[in-house]
Amino acid sequence: MTHTSVDGITILSAPLGESSLPRREHERAVAARMLSDYYGREVSVGHHPDGAPYPVGIPEEISISHSASRVVIAIGREKGFGIDTETLRPQLERVKDKFLTPDEQLLFPTLADKLWAWSAKEAVYKAARIEGPPLTGIKIAGDYARVDGAGVYRLTETDRQEDSVTVLARKVTPTGRFAPSPSGRMHLGNLFSAVISYLSVKSCGGKWILRIEDLDPQRSKEAFSRQIEEDLLWLGLEWDEGGLDDRGQNGPYRQSRRGDIYDSYLKRLKATGYTYPCRCTRAEIMATQAPHSGDSRVVYGGNCRPASLPAFTAEPSEPHATRLYVPDRTITFLDRTYGVQSTNLASDSGDFIVRRADGAWAYQLAVVVDDAMMGVTEVVRGSDLLMSSAQQIYLYKLLGLIAPEWAHVPLLTAPDGRRLAKRDHSMAMDSLRQKYTPEQLLGRIAHLAGFNPEGKPMSLSEMISCYRPGNDTRAMTIAVKE
Repeated sequence: MTHTSVDGITILSAPLGESSLPRREHERAVAARMLSDYYGREVSVGHHPDGAPYPVGIPEEISISHSASRVVIAIGREKGFGIDTETLRPQLERVKDKFLTPDEQLLFPTLADKLWAWSAKEAVYKAARIEGPPLTGIKIAGDYARVDGAGVYRLTETDRQEDSVTVLARKVTPTGRFAPSPSGRMHLGNLFSAVISYLSVKSCGGKWILRIEDLDPQRSKEAFSRQIEEDLLWLGLEWDEGGLDDRGQNGPYRQSRRGDIYDSYLKRLKATGYTYPCRCTRAEIMATQAPHSGDSRVVYGGNCRPASLPAFTAEPSEPHATRLYVPDRTITFLDRTYGVQSTNLASDSGDFIVRRADGAWAYQLAVVVDDAMMGVTEVVRGSDLLMSSAQQIYLYKLLGLIAPEWAHVPLLTAPDGRRLAKRDHSMAMDSLRQKYTPEQLLGRIAHLAGFNPEGKPMSLSEMISCYRPGNDTRAMTIAVKE
C-alpha cells in the first residue's frame, strides 16, 4: 500500500489483486484492510444502497474508489473532496457523449484524455455529493471543475499508470481578480472588465482580489494606484484581498514588490535548460520578422536561440533579456466566453521574454506566478489577452502550477473601431463620474454586457442576481457611443 498527501488529504492506494470472492465483497475487503493498516485497528467497510463503499466508525471524511486494478482511498478532516480511479477501457470512445460536452470532446480527443476527464468528473460527483444530474453538468476548465449550484473544485492528478489514472477533486473558494496597470486613470473599458470579473466570482459566492500590476517602473505611479482604488470604491467594488494595504495572506499585492518571488520561479525555469539570453532589440526583431497574420504581433524568429536545447550556459555580463523556448506544440483550452481555443506555440507565439533586458519582469511570468500563488480559480479579462492564454498555460505546466478557468470579455471601442485608451477623456473615470451616478454607470455596463436591455440604473446586488457566468456576449469588441 502506498501512502501520500495532497493539500492535506491523505491518499492510500493498493492493488486490487485476485480473489475468489464476489467483486464487491473483494473490493470492500481490500478497502477494510487498507484502513485497518492505516489506523492500526480493525475497520469494517459497508456499502451504500447505490453500491458505493463506506467505512464504519471513522471520524474523518473518507472517499473510496476502485477500478479494475486498484483501490484508492482519500482521507481528510473536512467535507468537499472526492477521489476516483479509472482503468483505460475501449468503450470510453463509444460512451463519450454521455459524460463529455461537445466542447470537452474537443478538449479530450484521445482515450487517455477521456480517461482523465471521466475520473475527474466522477471525483467531483463524489465531492459534491450530487444526486441526479448527469456528468455533463460538471464543466471542466483548466485544472478546475465548475458545478452549477455546487461550487468550484480543484482537480489534482495523484497517480497515473500506463492504463489508469487517479484524480482528486477538492472544493475551493471561487476566486477572481482585477489586475490593473497604474499608468493612468481608468476608462470605461477597464471598468467593464473589472465589473464583469467582480460579478462572475460574486455570483457564485467567491472572493475578489485587487492586484496592482506595476511592473513597468517608467509608467507606473502610486498616485494612479490610489485613484484606481478610489474609483472602484466609488462604484461599490470592494475587494476581499489585495490593494495597496496588502489585505490578505498572499501579498504583497503590488507586483513591484514581488521580485524575489518571480526570481525563484525564473530559477526553476532556467533549471529546465529551456531559457536563454537574448540581446535582440525590438527594432531588430521588427525589421526581420513580418507581423503575424491578422494582428500586429511579431513572432520571434529565434536569432539568439542556442543550436540545441536544453542548454545550460553562463549568463553574459552585458544587459540581456531572458527568453523561454516554446516547442512546436498546440495548446487547446476552453474559454468560458469564446469556447474551445487552439494556439500553436511555435507559429502563433514564438519564444517569449520572461525577464526584460532592463531587469523588469515580463507580464507572462508574473501573472502566472501571481494567479497560482493567490489561488485564482478564474481569470476574467479583456479579449486582447486571449492569445496570451496559451503561453501562460505552457508556463503553468512547466512550473507545475494549477491553471485557472479562462473567461475573456469583449474590448470596448470607440464608434470608429479604435480601442479605448486612457487618453480618451470622455470615457475616463473623471468624466464618467461627472456624468453618471454609480447606479447609472453600472446600468450602462450591464447594458453593454447584454443583460440590461433597457439600460436602466442597477445596483451591484441587482447585477449579481442577474448575471450568469458563461452567458457573456461572444463579440470580440463592443462599440461604445459617447
